[in-house]
Amino acid sequence: MILQYGVGREEKNPRETNKNYFIAYFAVVLIIAGIFLASNPTKESYENNICEQGENCFDCPKDCKCNEGGYCSSTEKTCIKSTCGDGNCEPYENLYACCLDCKCFSPMEICNEETKSCETQEIKINTSDKTAIELTIGYFENLSIEINSTEISGVDIYQGKSVKQVEVQISGEDWFRYVAITEEGAITELPIF
Repeated sequence: MILQYGVGREEKNPRETNKNYFIAYFAVVLIIAGIFLASNPTKESYENNICEQGENCFDCPKDCKCNEGGYCSSTEKTCIKSTCGDGNCEPYENLYACCLDCKCFSPMEICNEETKSCETQEIKINTSDKTAIELTIGYFENLSIEINSTEISGVDIYQGKSVKQVEVQISGEDWFRYVAITEEGAITELPIF
């Protein structure tokens, strides 16, 4: 319906104009919603054991699993294969499977480059038990400390050196003290924990 206001001028009904705006607005909203739904996977597509476009191993690990020996990077959101020997101690690598990257924990262990695992090394020290005891007694005599008994308690690595450990019972003390003796004859009183 066309209303005439004044001479030679026609105007549309305001209700019809509003209706046209509403239809145009509704159409734009439907188009935007359709684009949004088409570009994003729906919740139903997650966890369907299919790694689809838009999914990744970090946000949807049940669908996008990493192969054995790989892990999902939380920053890149992609699967990364652990490579032993690249200098990075990565998830799924450890000192028992890749000591080349994940260093051995104990100073008594060395990395076997063939098996790539930490192995306890045989500690060799040329200081005899008798010499270790004599050095220990001399050490405490110089400190004017009376000893009840001494006994070799084993060999170990201390501060990167092979040492003989001597257990010492001091007169008037209810606990033992321990000293470490290097091949060079250096004596260190070990801390008691």
